[in-house]
Amino acid sequence: MKDFTTPAYIAPILDEIRTLYKPITDETTRACLNCVVLLQKKTSRDALAVREPSKGAFYYSGPAARDLFRQLDEWTAAAETEPAELDQWKWREQSRIMEAIRAGLIEEYRRPKK
Repeated sequence: MKDFTTPAYIAPILDEIRTLYKPITDETTRACLNCVVLLQKKTSRDALAVREPSKGAFYYSGPAARDLFRQLDEWTAAAETEPAELDQWKWREQSRIMEAIRAGLIEEYRRPKK
């Protein structure tokens, strides 16, 4: 099966988030929201709260993520020999994509400062 969680697929989504959002470094705010990374949209008050996997789900639905899910849908439709044959695999792959995005954000914004 094709792996849609490789850096080649996830990097455009992380780049989009880097472009659209800025980190909120206030420890009190992050603690109140129980998140590891808090990103606020540069043009509005919208925010992404990124929590540890054990503390809840993460979902990002920006244009780059929608494009990746479109690619996943197209690949799944082409790979199926029977209708709905790969539905479970596709759902698990979507979950893995979101986990890869979360892991990338946590790794990037929790890096030790040099």
